[in-house]
Amino acid sequence: MPRPGSEERVRARVMAEIRGDAPETVSADGLEPQLGYSPHGMGSETTEIMQIHASLPNTDTIEQWDTEQPTAPSEELKRYDTIQTLSRLHIRFEQKDEDVYVTDLGSSETTYVDDERVETQTRVQPGATLKCGKVSFKVVNIK
Repeated sequence: MPRPGSEERVRARVMAEIRGDAPETVSADGLEPQLGYSPHGMGSETTEIMQIHASLPNTDTIEQWDTEQPTAPSEELKRYDTIQTLSRLHIRFEQKDEDVYVTDLGSSETTYVDDERVETQTRVQPGATLKCGKVSFKVVNIK
């Protein structure tokens, strides 16, 4: 169960990102590691992940996502359609001793670790590639 108020904080943060009001937290080219957080699986630990096959949208693209002024999706936005294959409940990360494991939560899009289908709890190591639907991530570091 999410912490009280977490959904509201996330919603506010996403809207601030869309409006361009949020502080810059990742590089514009999308090549710097981004923190992925799994509160249910790892307490307050973070795991650095980087999305391999996408780049961050520029300010003009983000402005087109403004829900207060909906417009038809442009050709530029279509490249982000693959993110729709990633459910917010797609996978779970769990820490056991010094190791981190990933479990597919029964998503309609299959999960892979280094091109091996995740059918049971699977160990994840730095350098591994996770594929969730059409979205791929490279594990940079596990702390």
